[in-house]
Amino acid sequence: MTGTDNAGNTSAAKAGSTYTLSLYQENSTKIKYSTGWTRQKLTGANGGQVEFATAKGKTATLSYTGIQAAWVSTKGPTRGSAATQRDSQPKVTIDTFASAPKTAWVVHVVTGPSGSHKLAITVLGTSGHPRVDIDAFIVLAG
Repeated sequence: MTGTDNAGNTSAAKAGSTYTLSLYQENSTKIKYSTGWTRQKLTGANGGQVEFATAKGKTATLSYTGIQAAWVSTKGPTRGSAATQRDSQPKVTIDTFASAPKTAWVVHVVTGPSGSHKLAITVLGTSGHPRVDIDAFIVLAG
């Protein structure tokens, strides 16, 4: 990396930070599911499968080390809302409803200090379209 000031002076090159991206599929041992989740083949899903639940209160928890985590899911007319929570931070409601299906979609990203974290996804049981999918998680560490 170099820097250039307004006078056109350029600094010597210096190495920047190194970051690592990791992809954890729905069947990763880093994800713990409560009872009530089902694995299903789904065309277009990352890796070809998702875990899904429809009952309110079902949870999937990713344990990871990094600075950022992205939840990859499915959006569509039968998909509903879930609450997400990183560690003890406030919960955030994520709506995965869409008029047309969208697979392998990043639906939420959490950021925090570098270190060990837990990201919990809790199904809210949306009336008429309660399904929530876990397709994968992407973790940024550095």
